[in-house]
Amino acid sequence: MAKIRLLLLLLVCSSSVIAQGNEPQQEIGYVRILLNDLTTWEQVTTIDNFVRTKNGVVITRTDQYSDTFFAQYNINSGVTEQDFVLWITSLGFEAKCVVSGIRNGEPIKEFPRECYSVNKESIDYQR
Repeated sequence: MAKIRLLLLLLVCSSSVIAQGNEPQQEIGYVRILLNDLTTWEQVTTIDNFVRTKNGVVITRTDQYSDTFFAQYNINSGVTEQDFVLWITSLGFEAKCVVSGIRNGEPIKEFPRECYSVNKESIDYQR
């Protein structure tokens, strides 16, 4: 009887491990957006608090010192880089440059040098 209990316990434990292994892995993407002249903490919190509520968004961080917005999102949720630009511009901010990628262990992409030119116009993001 003890052997049967041990066998049943082993089967239950192994089936839960197998079930966990069958769950689809979430692919996490990221987006970085260079903004125009963030000057206040209120602007930063407005952006983060608004975008964080969107479905599929994992984290956000807006930095007023570098005028940079960063977010990670679940690629399978249907969220796109264009969505982030639209959300931010709907708040009245201007996006200068966008870089994006997949979180796969490689370094996060830097903005191209052209993004930092003094006379850079805001972008209309098109995918």
